[in-house]
Amino acid sequence: MERLPTEGLSPQGLLRATIEKLRELAPRLRGAYLDVGSGNGELIDQVMRAFPVQISACDYRDDLMTVSGVTVDVVDLNTDALPYADASFDAITCTEVIEHLEDFRAALREIS
Repeated sequence: MERLPTEGLSPQGLLRATIEKLRELAPRLRGAYLDVGSGNGELIDQVMRAFPVQISACDYRDDLMTVSGVTVDVVDLNTDALPYADASFDAITCTEVIEHLEDFRAALREIS
């Protein structure tokens, strides 16, 4: 699991930094991709445009997504496991989520 340095980044700066990190991983980013805490889908939209991946999204609610054709799996990481088999994804992003969780360590173990 690789972490981006995010100190002092605006939401747009975080989005740009995440896309740049994904570009570094691009040769390996060909299959399944998961965005945890997908929100309105802004990151997913950019990933869909840049990479040939199969998109999955999860969040604590599904009514925020604005990207057409993307289904959001509803998961409360405070109480639920992710609804995916282990090792299902080539890349997973999780931005602006961890700080909202009661037990972020458990959530990171689940994501990992």
